[in-house]
Amino acid sequence: MDPKYHALLDPVYLDYALEVERTSASSNGDISVQRQNYNDSWRRHEPPLPETLRHEDFTVIARDQGEIPIRCYYNDSPTTNPRLTVYLHGGGWVLGNLDSHDAICADISRNCASHVVAVDYRLAPENPFPTPLYDCIDAIKALLDTPEKYRLDYQSVVLSGDSAGANMAAASCLNGVLEPLRIDGLMMIYPGLGASDNLASFRENEFAPILPYQALKAFFLAYIGGDENNTTPLTSPLLAGDVSSIPPCYISAANHDPLRDDAIEFARKLETQAIPCIVSLEENLGHGYLRVRHHSDAAGEAFRNCCQAVLQMHERCFPTKISAG
Repeated sequence: MDPKYHALLDPVYLDYALEVERTSASSNGDISVQRQNYNDSWRRHEPPLPETLRHEDFTVIARDQGEIPIRCYYNDSPTTNPRLTVYLHGGGWVLGNLDSHDAICADISRNCASHVVAVDYRLAPENPFPTPLYDCIDAIKALLDTPEKYRLDYQSVVLSGDSAGANMAAASCLNGVLEPLRIDGLMMIYPGLGASDNLASFRENEFAPILPYQALKAFFLAYIGGDENNTTPLTSPLLAGDVSSIPPCYISAANHDPLRDDAIEFARKLETQAIPCIVSLEENLGHGYLRVRHHSDAAGEAFRNCCQAVLQMHERCFPTKISAG
């Protein structure tokens, strides 16, 4: 991490980022060690699930007959508009699982009075594109086609995710891949959406905390099978010429993140087709801020704003204004 960030970042987030930096140095590029470090880190920072939260695991069969584990978090709040929020976890397509984002999904369920379903898509590099994305799409379609199989009842659907998961949430909405099934909103937290590193945020945040440029590039290459030319709108939604199938969108972008300008450029692309999109720029935070949402006022406020946007999408009262940063 560039020392300049010590004076720029929220102090709680900075402490977390320094801890991640120390543990990351021990991996030496070994994916199994990276995964273990990642799991150890979230376990130190995430609270246990509330005992009162009902949840159940299921398996969806993928188009290639592989198995896709999903976890349903049931919200029992009385409502005339039962809601479903699908969450796709981050981790650079290489890290993460159902457990790593357990508490995040539980918080979304509580804050949005919504059922939440997390998708445990297969990871790269063992399973490069398109397998992780197809797993997400197949799971979403199963939830929307046969909700009773998963003990779900809902009248509105919002797709959501962070980082790599946000990328696939956006890609799932492109070109009507989920039509004619209605998606009411898309909420993304520090998404990676482009195939180009020419944006200013990549230069400004080359040595950013949590996700420096070299790590970002390594993750994306793992996802696309190691071939820099293997990019399409489905790997990089910023490449899409037609974004008319994207629903109303809320993006939380961290200021000190190489991916910051991906969010801003995507919002501008939506603006050209009059699709409501709000970008919230989290000034003193970097990539991965979700992990300190219970300890950092800045991260907590950013997360609450994300949940408020999801709630508005479910209630179909999301602001129609467009803000591209």
